[in-house]
Amino acid sequence: MVTATMTAAEGHEIVLRYDHVICCTGFRFNPDIFDADIRPELRHFDKFPAMTAQWESEETPNLWFAGTLMQSRDFKKTMSGFVHGFRYNIAALVKFIAGREAQTSFPTSTAPVEGTPLIDLIIDRISLSPALFLQPGFLGDVIHLSGATSGTHYQDVPVQWATQESDVMGQDSLLITLEFGNFGQTPTHVKRAHSAFQGDPDPFIHPVLRHYRDGELVGTMHLSDHLDSDWRRAADKEAGAGTVSAMTFADLGQTLPIPEVARQQIQSFLAEQGLGRQMAAE
Repeated sequence: MVTATMTAAEGHEIVLRYDHVICCTGFRFNPDIFDADIRPELRHFDKFPAMTAQWESEETPNLWFAGTLMQSRDFKKTMSGFVHGFRYNIAALVKFIAGREAQTSFPTSTAPVEGTPLIDLIIDRISLSPALFLQPGFLGDVIHLSGATSGTHYQDVPVQWATQESDVMGQDSLLITLEFGNFGQTPTHVKRAHSAFQGDPDPFIHPVLRHYRDGELVGTMHLSDHLDSDWRRAADKEAGAGTVSAMTFADLGQTLPIPEVARQQIQSFLAEQGLGRQMAAE
């Protein structure tokens, strides 16, 4: 018989009855499968190999790690310890290894760099990328908005790797992630004044835009959260997708469509950072 005190309901206790208790205490990494000359150093209570932001051994080139061992890079922070997280790490890892073998750069796509098309792309990525959603703050997108590589778009890349690579963080680059804020001491009982442009970042998962110039962080904006985590306009969604169409914003003093507020937030940030030259006219 176990008595538990409820932290979110003051003075409330419950008594639980169990027939069996199973201790699932995890695992220990066995380095003995490696010869001594390539045996990796261990981190986090000697449980995980030491690895780079590309999940490569710090001591032995071309020795890579996949699966739950990848959580060595984000230990107890995001979801790399679980299949719904590390499967997106592995998708990036495959590209790193293929690039090493072929001596090519990480694959990219092209992106618009100004105006409504850029905002549309950002909205689609924060609404539709499972990698950004399931690896919050750990995997992100990078879009070059100036320089010789303007329009280059890196998708679902490790943030730790991207911010270390000068060629990835170009002259003006936008880093896009989904992240949680601060839930405080009682994450099951959060009070907040939902705002668009003022106050602390929302505790629930929400988009974050960061402007890097020549590898240095020069601006950050936290967008408002969304119960459906889908910031697209209703006309752009599949039939039946999402349930929330509007929310009350304390600093704006009214209930507004979330997609329109998100677009205002992105446009405001890009303009403040000098990245939205065409949007001022629109």
